[in-house]
Amino acid sequence: MPELLDKIFANSKTTDKILQYEGIEIPVTVRELSWMEKTKILEETVVFENNKQKFLIGTYFREILKKIIVKAPWGKTDEIFFSRLSDSFGTVLQSLVPKPGGAELDGFLESEPDKSLETK
Repeated sequence: MPELLDKIFANSKTTDKILQYEGIEIPVTVRELSWMEKTKILEETVVFENNKQKFLIGTYFREILKKIIVKAPWGKTDEIFFSRLSDSFGTVLQSLVPKPGGAELDGFLESEPDKSLETK
């Protein structure tokens, strides 16, 4: 039974990753999100306005990165860090973010930030 529990619960262990950026290796330590954490962030980033569903992809990326990066050379991953971040390194960080999931959100990782979806 312990093996089953290890498989079904979000791993509290961390993983060391190396980000490649302009020929530099940048070590970061990340953790897995629980289903509840990811769902909560999705609830906060999928909104309805004027009968349209809108996915706030920029907010999704930032909130996920704040939760999963537990150690990095820049210190805390927060809004101050993001406000100073270059676009090219932001793209590298996006590689750490799990896809939101769900057919209604397919394709939004490659779309414009805060793009709206038509609801039916």
